[in-house]
Amino acid sequence: MVNDLNFRQRKILFCSVLAALAACSGCRTMRSGNNPANVTDARLLTQNGMNAMHYGYTQQAESLLSQAVDKCPSDQRIRHHLASAMVKQGKYDEAIAQLETAVQQSCQDARLFVDLGELYLIKGDATKAAWNAEKALEANRQNSEAWVLRGRCHEAQRDVPSALADYHRASGLDDANPEVQLYIAKAYRQMGRPLEALTALEVYNESFPSEQIPTEALLLTANTLTELKQFPSAKQALQRALQRPDATPEIWLALSKLQFNAGETISAIGTAREAMLVFPENKELVNWTVSLENASPAIQQTAARAGAPSY
Repeated sequence: MVNDLNFRQRKILFCSVLAALAACSGCRTMRSGNNPANVTDARLLTQNGMNAMHYGYTQQAESLLSQAVDKCPSDQRIRHHLASAMVKQGKYDEAIAQLETAVQQSCQDARLFVDLGELYLIKGDATKAAWNAEKALEANRQNSEAWVLRGRCHEAQRDVPSALADYHRASGLDDANPEVQLYIAKAYRQMGRPLEALTALEVYNESFPSEQIPTEALLLTANTLTELKQFPSAKQALQRALQRPDATPEIWLALSKLQFNAGETISAIGTAREAMLVFPENKELVNWTVSLENASPAIQQTAARAGAPSY
């Protein structure tokens, strides 16, 4: 979930930056009635706000972009940037309010509807998210992100086959976006089709240098390989994931369970113990380690003498 959330935040910011040059050209005075001084001020405030956001000063960016909106309240592009700054700070309700106003000002901008729908998904409102996905598709049926959003809404409503169809539609429109393959893989796994999931994961993983494959994808790949009983390959994927600084308790747990199921009980106990040094308060790890050590006192003593595994 955290990874998904980070991705959505990055995507909203990225889409906003794509429109930065257009926004910096000033608001449309014929429509808004703003005077030239306000246009000039809004342009400068927007430029400074986007620069501040680029360097991570999101509070300063929000302040500057809020002032720009005050100067040009009818420019939906500036509101889009302001919403991005709010999202980076976790101010989802405030960002939604800005985007709701923005879509009223430009009802044909699919990107605005997609970003608004993304925020409603973050808030757990799949119904409103789905409505925005449909509005985005009405504006532009070639927008791959709108298809992904609709697919995620279907998935939130437990209609995984429809979600998968939307993800494939998105992939056909934009095969350069590897994230779509990750959604496809997850949908296939939910449908009990690990072989197709593995194919999608291989496409996704190949879009990164081997040392930069996201940790989440390595864990998902390992779990899928385990379902396919390809245990050596699954173990290799988990070992690679453990080398990452963002390795999670789930990865340690998956490796320990894989070792145990392969009959490598001593290694499984050693892995669990080492994981406990990193995540001493993780309840699932604690319970698993205790269950392993209670399984056989003789094995426990052997594991203690063997020390940590050399995986």
